[in-house]
Amino acid sequence: MKNIATIVIASAVALSAAAVSAGQINVMGGYDEVRYTKTYQMAPAASREAAYQLGLDKLRMLESKSPLQLSRMLPGNILENSVHIKDHGHVKVAEQLSADGVPEYVSWVSVPLHYQESNGDR
Repeated sequence: MKNIATIVIASAVALSAAAVSAGQINVMGGYDEVRYTKTYQMAPAASREAAYQLGLDKLRMLESKSPLQLSRMLPGNILENSVHIKDHGHVKVAEQLSADGVPEYVSWVSVPLHYQESNGDR
């Protein structure tokens, strides 16, 4: 009988812990936490260094934006001032050939974002 009581108590604790974990996704009254990576492709450049600099400039510009400005760059019903860059973005540069067969360099800027978005329950 003591074992059954222990199992019942352990089950109740496990169920309540699961409910708490699931509740963390729904942040508050109709909003969910969203993690999203936004990627920008820069214009081709003549050198790897120039392409990297274009990407780095874009990354610095994005990192300097306020949460409100970032929220206005994203589609959807996002809670204003909830957008922030999570862990810093990064720049990737790749070489490619233009239509004329000339080598050119393109950079991509990836920025991991974290924000709260309406889940439609309002």
